Amino acid sequence: MSADFVSVAMGFTSVPYLWGGKSFMGLDCSGLVQVSLQACGISCPRDADMQEAGLGDALPGGAGVSLQRGDLVFW
Repeated sequence: MSADFVSVAMGFTSVPYLWGGKSFMGLDCSGLVQVSLQACGISCPRDADMQEAGLGDALPGGAGVSLQRGDLVFW
């Protein structure tokens, strides 16, 4: 098990996009988030709308927001 989900995600850099994919054969955006977090023992839903609702906290909007490594951004 890894302790750094960002490093896990970076291991998929050369993997092609595949809608619904969750493997080295191909993956989509929410699959990348789910696989990376689960590799670190963090429970994560499959779809982006559920990930947005279930992970973390919303940040206030505006220019003063500073993102950090590992932040997930949904829109």
